[in-house]
Amino acid sequence: MEGFDIVADCTGNYRPDLANYAGAGGIPALGERSLRSKNALWARIPNVLGCDRDNFARKRTMVVGSGMSAATTLRNLHELAETETGTSTVWLTRSAVAPFSVIEDDVLPQRKALCMLGNRAAQGDFKDIDYIGGSEVKAIEQTSDGRLRVTVQTHNATAPRVEEVDQFVGCCGFRPDSSLYEELQVHQCYASNGPMKLAATLLGASGDCLQQVSAGVDSLKNPEPGFFILGMKSYGRNSAFLLKIGHEQVRCVLESIKPAPQAAAL
Repeated sequence: MEGFDIVADCTGNYRPDLANYAGAGGIPALGERSLRSKNALWARIPNVLGCDRDNFARKRTMVVGSGMSAATTLRNLHELAETETGTSTVWLTRSAVAPFSVIEDDVLPQRKALCMLGNRAAQGDFKDIDYIGGSEVKAIEQTSDGRLRVTVQTHNATAPRVEEVDQFVGCCGFRPDSSLYEELQVHQCYASNGPMKLAATLLGASGDCLQQVSAGVDSLKNPEPGFFILGMKSYGRNSAFLLKIGHEQVRCVLESIKPAPQAAAL
């Protein structure tokens, strides 16, 4: 065992076992936990047009989520459907309004294109994508032939509807694994599960994640002396993290622990 003055947790969040569940309020839908443990569900963006193509070509896929991960998956499935007859998608979002806010002068044209595609899909512009807004996944079960039977509750219907699909892709975000520091003095935000000081600085941030700047070393400090949570994990469930912010976090922490220069000898 060795002792250290400074420890930085940079382990990130992007693991299937840390993905949020697709059920109402982030609670696992009935059967979801078991099926995920069997790798019967996708909890990260699949490579639809690459190595995972055979899992989706000529199949029906359910996508749950309303962020960039969901939009990316929808775009790839739509492109696949244009060349592979029989490929279709059913897309669920919890909100019943237009899923994406389009920034007209967006400096990232690819992001604008994804948002526009998502909104068009929600309007029914693509025959291969069925959109169900204002909905929640109630249960998922595997049929005898290996397909997935998904029970969906929509806000404007009294009775649930059932969809049978071949693949299920949950794009519901990720949460941090706090087991590494659960015995340390780390004050977590009740909403995001990120460190409280940094979470507080993110509350008033611009809706455009590109407008972010590093909040400085003080926002990264915890009640536990010398312990820092950096990178994607520092944002908890907040999806606005950018890699450049992680680099700036590491840089400012290293600067803060750099020994003071020795005074020049007279």
